[in-house]
Amino acid sequence: MEIPGPAAENPVESALRLANEAVERGLIGGYAVAGAFAFIFHGEPFETKDLDLMMELSLTPGGLVDLAPVWRHFVEGGAVEEGQFLRLSRILVAIVPAGDALDDEALRDAVTARVGRQTGRFLTAEHAVAIAVRTGRPRDQMKIARLLASAPEAVDHGRLEDVLERHGLLEACQNLRPAR
Repeated sequence: MEIPGPAAENPVESALRLANEAVERGLIGGYAVAGAFAFIFHGEPFETKDLDLMMELSLTPGGLVDLAPVWRHFVEGGAVEEGQFLRLSRILVAIVPAGDALDDEALRDAVTARVGRQTGRFLTAEHAVAIAVRTGRPRDQMKIARLLASAPEAVDHGRLEDVLERHGLLEACQNLRPAR
């Protein structure tokens, strides 16, 4: 499957291009790469099944999150619907609506980086960890452990503690700290 866009654009670049276009067109308020790819950005690569794009989405008049405009934009840009995902070549893309104050802060504080010919927004390491703590799944705990082992300098522990405390996650994080 060929994806419209610049020649030799890889699927991650395609996803970032489409997300950037969605911001430019006012379809979303902002976005950041989240989930496993945010951990990979700050640490070492590992296998993952999808690319999570956390987005600030508009609401319907009834107060529901409206995925339709951004979903349609991705499909028109070459993505193929595959269940709850959008497929861009060999990568599944998950659109994750920002849902609370932690997500809003994570989007606001996201960092910009270049991937190939595209720029993209990525969660900070501290926000990626805080969101993984909030989610609390064993695989998220593994991502945290892998990041702290492979790139301990990527996480500002003082800033992480501030984020966790501000969002009521400090206690949930206690079991993730190594025994001293």
